[in-house]
Order: sequence, then C-alpha cells, then structure tokens
Amino acid sequence: MSKKVIIIGGGIGGLSAAYFLQRSGAAVTVIDKGSLHESASIGNAGFLSMFEKSPMAYPGVFFDTLRAFLNNRSPMVINSIFDWQLARWGYQFARATSRQRYNRTLAVLEHFGEEVFSFYKNLTEVDGLDVEYHRDGFALIFTDKKTYQKKISSLPAGSSHHSVLAAEDIKRLFPLVRPDSVAGAILLKRNGHLNPGRVISGLHTLLESQGVVFKLHEEITRIETDNSTVIRAHSASTAYEADEYILASGANLALTKKLQRDFIITPGRGYSITFTLDNTLK
Repeated sequence: MSKKVIIIGGGIGGLSAAYFLQRSGAAVTVIDKGSLHESASIGNAGFLSMFEKSPMAYPGVFFDTLRAFLNNRSPMVINSIFDWQLARWGYQFARATSRQRYNRTLAVLEHFGEEVFSFYKNLTEVDGLDVEYHRDGFALIFTDKKTYQKKISSLPAGSSHHSVLAAEDIKRLFPLVRPDSVAGAILLKRNGHLNPGRVISGLHTLLESQGVVFKLHEEITRIETDNSTVIRAHSASTAYEADEYILASGANLALTKKLQRDFIITPGRGYSITFTLDNTLK
C-alpha cells in the first residue's frame, strides 16, 4: 500500500519533494493557499550559483558589511527591536564565519550543487520540460575595487572554472551596465540559470499527469498533533489525513510557530520586483 504524503506549500521546495516522492511510489497531495503562479519561487532571477560563490557567512563578512553600511551602499536594515531568536541566529552566524566552517560549507554547496544541476538536466532531457535551463556560467560584477581584488585572490590560481572578464567583454555581455561604475567582473563557469516560472508551471503539469493531487486556493490554518505527532492538517472546511506531512510554506512561518518546533531550515525573506523592458532594450 502506498504511503500517503501531504505537502503544504506549492513552491519549488514542495514541488521538488512531490517529484521525488511520487517516483518512490508515494501517494502525494500538494496543498497551497493560492495559485502556484503566485508563489514566491517565481519571483527570483533563476540563478543556479553553487560554485566558486561564497556563502553569506564568510570570514570578514562583518567588517565588509559595516564598511558598506557606512558608505551608504548596503541593502541591510538594522532593526532597533531586540529579538532573542534573531540574536541566537546572529551568534550562530558569527560562529559559521570561521575559516574551517567556511571551507566545509563550500564543499557542501558543491556536493548539493551537482545534485541540483542533475535534477534540472533530468527535467529537461528525460521529462521533456522546457525550463530554459542553461549551464553556461554566472557573472559577478563588482563596483568596489577592494572587494573585487579580494574575490580574485580567493579563487584558485590557474583554475579552469572561472575567467576574469575584460572591459570589452563586460560592455558586450552587459550593455545596460555603466562601464565607469564597474571595478571588474568574473565569470564563474560551472554555474547556470533557468526560468523559475517555467519550472513551477512545468512541474505542476508533469506531476498532475502522473497522479499527484493538487488542492489549490486551500489554506491550511491548523495542524492537529497528538504527543508531538501530526495527525491532521485542517483548512476552513476539510481535515486532511496522511502518513507523513511536509511543511514547505516558505517564508510564511505562521504554521511553524503554532507547532512550537524548531525546524532545520528557516527561509529568508526578500523582495521581488517584476518589470517589463522597453522595446528598444530587448
């Protein structure tokens, strides 16, 4: 008998879990409070950048951030309200900036990076989804010369995985960038990109055709537990039961707070800006 799994959240995390669970023989239901085309997963640039790119917790990050903040170039906002959870996170973040932890994190990113690329390659070549997947590199453009030189010095000498872009290459590849504002650019060759909207819509169509059930515009408002075990997920009108439950609700932590549990991964919050280019720039 197939194990019944309910996934709460229809972003890339929820749909990826559904993809692999369905292939393992599970009977999967995905529940989302809106349309999948409204998910936060669509509102990103689609970069796949796991190689030669530092994690946020790198040695010296506090000094670099402070310098950028004092120069009025930082997107960071300091909240004046003290928060114990945020303070604990800050302490753990500071511990992760050691050289040893940094090197270990890079190794983990590269390991899972290959799995990510394998997943999207399989979607394209085996499942036949056109998600505009390309593994042709990811460029870092620097406006600060000191930061640019620091990045150059951190990359292995003689490596074939990156190249320093000349001024004419920057102008050709990035015509909207002002040349006088660029300190330098580096192409990280092992990275890539895709179209997030096509990934979400393609996975939705594929999974539905393979038997995954979707309950859209259905918000789970309460999770019923018995001795720390989830037994039902409730919407306004329906109680859903399964053998396993996966909470993939992204930055919306309302349900996690009700459960009063610490989770392995807590997503960050960001901003999404969607715009249309003028015809003369296309």
